[in-house]
Amino acid sequence: MKPSIQKTILLLVCSLYSLNSYSQNNTIDSLKMLVSQQKEDTNKVNTQIRLSEKYYDIWDIQKATNYANEALGLAQKIVYKKGEGNAHLMLAYIEWSSNSRWADATKHALAALEIMKMLGYKKHMIYAYNALSSINGMQGFYTENLKYTYKALALAEELENKKYIALELNELALIYGDHGNQEEALKNASAALKIGEEIMNKETIVRSKGFLGEINFKKGNYEKALAYFLSASIINKEVGDGGSFAESIGNVYEKLGDIALSKGNAITALVKFSQARELYLKVLTNNIQHHDKNYTSEMYAKLGSLNIKLKDPNNARKQLTLALERVGKLYLVLSLNTL
Repeated sequence: MKPSIQKTILLLVCSLYSLNSYSQNNTIDSLKMLVSQQKEDTNKVNTQIRLSEKYYDIWDIQKATNYANEALGLAQKIVYKKGEGNAHLMLAYIEWSSNSRWADATKHALAALEIMKMLGYKKHMIYAYNALSSINGMQGFYTENLKYTYKALALAEELENKKYIALELNELALIYGDHGNQEEALKNASAALKIGEEIMNKETIVRSKGFLGEINFKKGNYEKALAYFLSASIINKEVGDGGSFAESIGNVYEKLGDIALSKGNAITALVKFSQARELYLKVLTNNIQHHDKNYTSEMYAKLGSLNIKLKDPNNARKQLTLALERVGKLYLVLSLNTL
């Protein structure tokens, strides 16, 4: 699973909402001023946690960690259990998503879960179960990954919270899909989409359609996959994020190009490959802007391979060389040797 997808899941689970950098910095400045003026009470703990969330949003992990630790220490000092649980939860997210410190992340997630159980806060228990699911999923522990997601789903159903139910169904679709069980993935993503449309929640609809696109792509239903991705992309533009499905749509166009080429339809293949390249270039530009080095190398490799199909050896060589400089994988060397 790509880091960008994991981060999306994390932000959904945490109920954090990313803002543009200008308003984000304004919010941080306001919160820093507020926390400096607050007494050592529950309000200060909550502000420290909010600052941790905000710094996490802009991927300033050190400051996010510092404020979460400050919140944890103060919450324990004044015996504010909810704040203590939330601080543990924030530290769990930070440890697994940014540092891959599985033991520390698990420790914090379990501590948060026990506190929220004691307090009877089922919504926060869902957050803890999702953290534990992701921690295990990133380590390849499929059974535990599923177990904790089903626990979160059961609580969401107890609360009769349809948005949370859909979130967990989509998470199950993701897990099953990643492990090759496309039928279960399809069942859960379809159920999530139905709920999303019922409650008219665009975030849920976009995510469900994205998963349905991925599932159909894996099943070889490329036209159907394209329809889901394009629909999700249109809805995403309505909420201010038009680029999330660019690579997925590009993947479909490239596959349709491969199929056309195999049938001798060279002109159709050229059109599809060109559409894919345009979208891959957009993704590459976005990755460079966000300093995502690992994903940038992947996109250079995809563009290099695609340009071989487009019979553009100069750009293919340039992009494969850039990818090779970053990752040095054997298949890139073999691709270069064909040029």
